[in-house]
Amino acid sequence: MVLPFLILSAVSSFSGNDLSERIISASISFEKTDRAEKLEGEIIYTAFSPSEAGRLSRISYDASRSSLSTYEITGFSEETNEEIMPLKIEKISTSSGLPFSYSGYVEEYAVFPDFWGRAVIKIRYSMLTDSTIWGNDFIFSLPVGDQLPIDSLHIFVISLKPFTWKCGEKSGDVTPVPGIPETLSVSFFSLDAVDADIYPSEGLFFKASSFNDFSQIARKCLVLFGGKLRADSVVRQKALELSTGFSREERARRIFDFVSSSIAYTAIEWGWRGFYPQEPSLTLSAGRGDCKDKVSLLIAMLESAGIRAWPALLATRGSPDVSLSPPAVFFNHVIALVEIKSESIFCDPSDFGTPFGVLPLRDRSVNALVLFDDSFMLMRTPSDFEETYRRVITGFISSDGMAEFTALDTIIGVISSIYRKEILSYGSAPAYAWFSSKLPGWKILGAWAYSNYQGSAALGARIFRKIPISEVNYFHMPLLSISPPPPSGFFTQGPLNFSSEMKIAVPENLCSFLPSDYFFEDRLLKISFTYERTGDSIFIFHGFCVKKDSLSPDELIGYKNNLASAELFSKRPLLFIFEKR
Repeated sequence: MVLPFLILSAVSSFSGNDLSERIISASISFEKTDRAEKLEGEIIYTAFSPSEAGRLSRISYDASRSSLSTYEITGFSEETNEEIMPLKIEKISTSSGLPFSYSGYVEEYAVFPDFWGRAVIKIRYSMLTDSTIWGNDFIFSLPVGDQLPIDSLHIFVISLKPFTWKCGEKSGDVTPVPGIPETLSVSFFSLDAVDADIYPSEGLFFKASSFNDFSQIARKCLVLFGGKLRADSVVRQKALELSTGFSREERARRIFDFVSSSIAYTAIEWGWRGFYPQEPSLTLSAGRGDCKDKVSLLIAMLESAGIRAWPALLATRGSPDVSLSPPAVFFNHVIALVEIKSESIFCDPSDFGTPFGVLPLRDRSVNALVLFDDSFMLMRTPSDFEETYRRVITGFISSDGMAEFTALDTIIGVISSIYRKEILSYGSAPAYAWFSSKLPGWKILGAWAYSNYQGSAALGARIFRKIPISEVNYFHMPLLSISPPPPSGFFTQGPLNFSSEMKIAVPENLCSFLPSDYFFEDRLLKISFTYERTGDSIFIFHGFCVKKDSLSPDELIGYKNNLASAELFSKRPLLFIFEKR
């Protein structure tokens, strides 16, 4: 993720095992002074062990542009009423031995002595941050909530400049008297613990902004990207190496695939590098970068191949829609807008496995602030991207009960990433093992796996099995046994269409009884089975569709229950085969 604007968390992330551990009170004050920002906090919390107290006391900051001037910790035991003082304050800097991109990231935390029972710990800190990058403007974002319950949270924003604020359904404006700072005070009480699985993307955020319109934000960000979207000779040579001789769309896809898969995503949110993208040549040579670095490299390479592209800012934390006016919004992610034959295509090179022209779920159906060369535009990202999973099986059953089939699966879309990561990177051996695990009792005569392009995968196998005809009155074919990935994290990326077709040659001495066609549909799923007979061959067609591209937690539970009850992948009879008498 990129942090084009400052984000400071009231409380470090942690996980407590006992819900009686809680934040009693948290008070955060943000003051915007002349070209600087001052953050002060006072947090009182309970803990049951020295290690938990140490985790709760952790403060992270950016030493390249911030200074921690105050860091005081006191406490007492509720059991003995004795004072608990930290043994020492540890300071960890990740600059040493790590890439230059991380310079400036520092963590400080307290080491506590052993204590018995529950302790009440109080932390006070004060931090001054250089904000010459923004002048007198600011965007302040703070998550409301944490992984422990909070009895009370108080937020103060002090500014000489007018600003707007928003938190959930609440919002307002603050207009100071010229030359006299105005203080906004917002309080929250009895906050439940936040589920770590959905926080912070769906958590509640407090946001305050001095920007009056998006043109101001765009101008600031254009300065950040200025000069970082052009290719030098090395980047240009790599782009031409990938794209020469291909159509415009194919050039764009090949360059996108390279940046997405060959440049590792590394979140960089600290120091000046948390604001400025690095030179495309540095990203290329280092083989890593965050979202703004990968987008800058992608745009520079596309420009070298004669394709126009621009950065687009998204708000994926607590700001599902940035069409607010004035914009109290926090941008934290960058994708790209590519123009091919007058068509505008959004793409996200930071999400490995997502093909060109498809967006991951978090990027869909939101307003993006697109930074053109000397202008900007709010554009809505697409909402639906269809995923497809197609299976074709052909084969025969001999008169003595031998069954041999060839199965070929073709997967296109985000769900192909599981196969790319777990199978395609390692050749035919994992494909052999994968089919073996999915088809117990079948002999795998051969297996293969390949990919035509990023966002696609193809798997195939020849399989064999023999069953004495005299014992066969129910024969389950492999059509539905090779199930796709589990629903969690993959099917909810839909809409997803899964289709299968199977052709079986049956000898004259065997008779087959085809079940009746089957259809099932509710608000989330659509399932069908149809059967046909032509000459000595039987055709079976199966369709399975996840109709929604996003599900609430309750819907997801219902969706899984529907899958469990339908279980048509493995339990419904396909054919009844018996020998002629």
